[in-house]
Amino acid sequence: MNASIVAPGSADLNLFNGLIAGYHYLGLRNTIGENIRYLVRDCRGRPLACLLFDAAAWACAARDAWIG
Repeated sequence: MNASIVAPGSADLNLFNGLIAGYHYLGLRNTIGENIRYLVRDCRGRPLACLLFDAAAWACAARDAWIG
């Protein structure tokens, strides 16, 4: 298994966007602000998962610490 960052303008970005558009229940939406995308592949190079983290998720650490 291999997880790699999806770089802007790469062929993996087209694959990532196509998978999200086709399989995510909300489809493909534009992201706002900073984000990072990962594409996870199996040992044969087949896509297994798409992960997208937005800056808003990164900013939750202080809130989570306060909640406990």
